[in-house]
Amino acid sequence: MNFTLHTDNSFTLTCISTGGPATTVTWTRDSTTVTQGTQTVLNDGVTAQYTHTLTDRTAGLYTCVVANNVSNVSAKLPVQGPSPPSNVRVSQNGLNSLLVTWTPSEGPNATGYTVYYYQINGGFSGSVTAAATDTSVVITGLIAGAAFSISVSADSSTLSSSRSRGPDTLIGILLLSLNCKSHCLHAVPATISLTSSPPSPMMSGATVSLTCSISLPIDVTDATGIRWNGPGVTPTPVNSITSGKKISSVLTFSGISTSQGGFYRCNFTLGGSISVNITVSVLDQVIFLPAVRPDVTIISLSWIPASGVPVTTYNISYSNTDKKCFDDNKAMSIENQTLNATLEELEEHTEYLVKVAVWYEGRVVGSNSIVVTTKPVAPSSSPSSVSVAGVTSSAITVMWRSVPCIHQNGDITGYLVQYGVMRSENKETMETSETEITLLSLTPETDYEISVAAVNTEGIGVSTNTSATTSAERATSISNLAVAAPTSGAVIGVLLLILLVTVLLIVFVRYRSGSGDIHTSTNEAYGNVG
Repeated sequence: MNFTLHTDNSFTLTCISTGGPATTVTWTRDSTTVTQGTQTVLNDGVTAQYTHTLTDRTAGLYTCVVANNVSNVSAKLPVQGPSPPSNVRVSQNGLNSLLVTWTPSEGPNATGYTVYYYQINGGFSGSVTAAATDTSVVITGLIAGAAFSISVSADSSTLSSSRSRGPDTLIGILLLSLNCKSHCLHAVPATISLTSSPPSPMMSGATVSLTCSISLPIDVTDATGIRWNGPGVTPTPVNSITSGKKISSVLTFSGISTSQGGFYRCNFTLGGSISVNITVSVLDQVIFLPAVRPDVTIISLSWIPASGVPVTTYNISYSNTDKKCFDDNKAMSIENQTLNATLEELEEHTEYLVKVAVWYEGRVVGSNSIVVTTKPVAPSSSPSSVSVAGVTSSAITVMWRSVPCIHQNGDITGYLVQYGVMRSENKETMETSETEITLLSLTPETDYEISVAAVNTEGIGVSTNTSATTSAERATSISNLAVAAPTSGAVIGVLLLILLVTVLLIVFVRYRSGSGDIHTSTNEAYGNVG
């Protein structure tokens, strides 16, 4: 009997026997029975061919045993593959995983490694592969409390070496066994804690995180085995490994509601279980009464208290939000144990953000806020920089700047301008929405007093006073007399001139005519005497 080895596409061993019909054939590798091949009787009737294909590509000493009812014969053929790895070691790596290490094969023909595992006294088995440069691998997903047999082979492109076995290892040997009952809980070498951030109680609408932390005596590679129980709809927990021997699970509520308050349990199970509980108290929001009463410089407010917990105190803070009038927002706070408060010394017609915070056992457990605007009043200051911008004999132009923002006390709707002759009780009134006005039809060379006041929806504010004198009228040229409208002074002057000329003319005429009469009269007199 002899062997042939075919390596076209796969490793095939062929065993040929002669001398009589065989009844059975048995194939072994390293004295272990392997899958039987095929049997073919050749044409001469006395030669049989037995073929075995190395389906698992494993090297070793292969033996073909052919037997009939008379005798049996055998042939051996060593199939050499890569050298097997050495120093296989197995250690616990987590709740359900093992770490396998080895010393690489000698020789350059190993292209990788295969790690085999099977459950002792069980049906759980499998394998994982590693690269040629690897010297370790982690097997996960094993059964806690079960024992496993581990072996490692070196692989080439066509053959695998014989397997080097590591020590049998029991998973979960430090933890609970699968059959452990409640009395075994003391054997769990683990601690568990459950915390809430923010601490309970908290206001409804807050973002709340419940964190369950578990410490174990061994390194872990996964965070399975944690379960949550709680009231209402709970979010999906996020499990993670925080360090080698610690796992955590976080339950986060984005905007927790009062219906989600109550009793929560975090349970960790591995054969037996260990758990921890926490009570989450969710408070109603602080609700302002509808009648928040703002006045000019005062805001009175009251609120409905949070329910479900004794409140230590309320903190009321407020700040104006008027960016237009205030460079920086001023904030103040007061503490109050009642359900109402009065904010004083505020600015008129100003928007304030008022916040009420609930304090319980030295910390804020929630808050609510409202925007309130104080009432407007008439402007509390006058326009500034009032000045006379131009003067003629019959007009005065006045300009000014508006009331400072913090004294407007509402929206400025316009300006009231009063003017009249100095120390006269008769005043004219004009209104404008601009910051400039021209007063017309004035008397030349006359002193006028002028006042300007801002106006809002609540009334007229404080006024600013100024004065101005109209200029003299300019003289009119002769060329313009014919077309210029005569003034009263000009008419009087012309009449006086005419009167003077007339008087002089009469005197002159009488003087001339008077001289002849005297002479004649004298002659006549002398004649009468004679």
